[in-house]
Amino acid sequence: MTLIPSHKGSGFHINFANHYELSIQYGRRNYCDNENKLDLEPTETMEVALFSPCGDFTLLRDDVAGYVPVANLAGLIRAVELEDWTGFVTLCGEQTLCPDESPEVQGGWA
Repeated sequence: MTLIPSHKGSGFHINFANHYELSIQYGRRNYCDNENKLDLEPTETMEVALFSPCGDFTLLRDDVAGYVPVANLAGLIRAVELEDWTGFVTLCGEQTLCPDESPEVQGGWA
């Protein structure tokens, strides 16, 4: 697992051994509690995205999930490590996998 700072300085990406990439963003112009603040301030929510091994947005209906509780971060990391996609979207506050983006539809992403 590798932690990569965001190019905007308001988040980070995590690259996993299974070639998925988790994006966590917070601050100005991101879907989180402090989205309208000029300076980075503590926040209790974050914007989440997941990229497939091909580099495409995946699983989430609108590419990103906003206002996800920061308390869910450890669970999101674990879900990506285990490829628990139902758990991932649930932690992001969505009810189901995006039907066009699920591993079953894509024939697996390995």
